[in-house]
Amino acid sequence: MKQLIYTSIESHHITFDEIEEIIKIAITENYKHNITGMLIYNGIYFLQVIEGDEVSVLQLFENLKKDLRHKDINILDLRTIEQRDFENWNMGAITDLKSITEVIFKVNGSYTFIPLHYNYEEALEILKKLTHLL
Repeated sequence: MKQLIYTSIESHHITFDEIEEIIKIAITENYKHNITGMLIYNGIYFLQVIEGDEVSVLQLFENLKKDLRHKDINILDLRTIEQRDFENWNMGAITDLKSITEVIFKVNGSYTFIPLHYNYEEALEILKKLTHLL
């Protein structure tokens, strides 16, 4: 099983209603392919983890790279995992800025969400700590 964490930047303004629509589609499609994961979006940056079998994860990531709503896609890591960290969510999503900021401060002492600066471990910790909001 594989786990991929990546960051990206919105390429144009995306409304939170659009994010909700993206999540609805992701939940349906991810369920079909046994993909789990989580997305954090603060109005500028995306941080996402996807988990599943290698073929499904890599195919999904290829599709994500073609999505024109974001750019500057950066893989933090692609790892083999024994068990899922986000097994309860075909795609959980957090867009609540206050909650994101509080967790980031607990993890790295910063109030600024700039996932481009995170390493894999830091990103995974932030994602895991936010799961209680789902």
